[in-house]
Amino acid sequence: MKTVITTCTRDCPGACSIVASAENGKVTKLQGNPQHDITAGFLCKNTSHYLENYFYNDKRILHPLLKVDGNWERISWDEALDIAAFKISQVINQYGSSSILYYQGFGARTALQVMNRRFFNLLGGVTTTYGTVCGGIGHTAMEADFGAKLSHDPLDHLHSNHIIVWGRNPAVTDIHLWRILRKVQRKGTPITVIDPVKTKTARLADIYIQPKAGYDYYLAMALAKIILKLDNPQNNYVDHDFIENSTLYFDSYQQILDKYSLDILSHKCGVEVDVIRKLAVSYAEGDPSSIIMGWGLHRYQQGHLNFRMVDALAAITGNIGVSGGGVSQGFEEYAYFDFSVELEELGENQRKIPMPTIGDALLYPPTTD
Repeated sequence: MKTVITTCTRDCPGACSIVASAENGKVTKLQGNPQHDITAGFLCKNTSHYLENYFYNDKRILHPLLKVDGNWERISWDEALDIAAFKISQVINQYGSSSILYYQGFGARTALQVMNRRFFNLLGGVTTTYGTVCGGIGHTAMEADFGAKLSHDPLDHLHSNHIIVWGRNPAVTDIHLWRILRKVQRKGTPITVIDPVKTKTARLADIYIQPKAGYDYYLAMALAKIILKLDNPQNNYVDHDFIENSTLYFDSYQQILDKYSLDILSHKCGVEVDVIRKLAVSYAEGDPSSIIMGWGLHRYQQGHLNFRMVDALAAITGNIGVSGGGVSQGFEEYAYFDFSVELEELGENQRKIPMPTIGDALLYPPTTD
C-alpha cells in the first residue's frame, strides 16, 4: 500500500488536502488528511465518492471517439492526435492562428491550465477571453479598494466576535469553513447570514437578514450610516485613526451616504430600519468582526458596489488588517504559479474577447478599416 498527499483541484474554496492510497499503480481510496488543520481528516461527499462515481465509473469515456455517419466509433490516440494536429494546422494556414478560439473554463484549478496557454502561444497566439462570468466583479472591486484581494485564513475567524456570512452558503458549499464557523458559534460568537435565499446556513445562523436580491450595497450603506451616527468617544464604533491614516476619499464616501436617508436605504434594500440598527451595533461592537462574502453578490449589473460598500463598512470600523476581522472572499489559487512558462511573448497573434458577452463578440466582431 502506497499513500500520496495531494490536493483537490476542483473549483471550490476548500482546496482539501487528500491522502490517496494506491495498490499496484491504482488509486484505491481518497480520504481527508488528518494532519491538515482545515481539512481535518474528512472530505465532502463528492470527493469521498469520487473514485466510484467518476474515476472508475463504467460510463467514463477512456478512449477517443470519432463520429462517422452519425455514430461514434473508437479510434486510437495516435489517430485522434493526428486529426487534431491536421485540423489545427489547416486552420492556421488558411486563416491564421487567431481564428482558433481557446475558451478556458473553471472546472479545475491546476497548473495544467497554464500549460494549455503555453501550447496556444507556441502556435503564435489564438483568440482567448478576458473577464469572467464568475468572480471577476468582486475581484476587481477588492483590488480597487485594497490593491489586492486578500482573504483571511479560515482559522482566523476563530478570533472573531461577530461573523457575517454575506451571500454565501458554506454549510453546503464549503463544509470545512462551516466546521470552523460552527466551532466559533458554539463559543458564543453570533453568526449573521445575509442572503435573499433562506439557505441551510441561514437556517443554522443566529441572525438571518433577507435583503432584496442585488441591493446589498444599500444595506451596507445603511449599516455604515448608523455606525457613523452612533459613534462617540465612549463606544468607539468608528476607527478614526484608521480612516485618517489608512484610507483615501472618506469625505467623498460620506457625501455618498448623505445623499440617502436611512428610510430610503431601508426601502431600497428591503430590510427594516430596526433590524439594520441592531446588526450595525452588533457588528461595530464585535471588535473584531469579520465578513465572509459569497459569489452570489457578483451576479448583478452593479455587483461591484456590493463589494465596495462592504469593504468601506469594514474600513470605517477598523476591521481591516486585524486578526478576526477583514472581508474575505476566496483565495488566489494561482498566486504561486510561474506564469513565465506560458510564453506570452510568443503569442503575437493573440486577441481577446469578453467572456460575459462572448456570443455577441463572435457574431458581431469589430470591423477594421
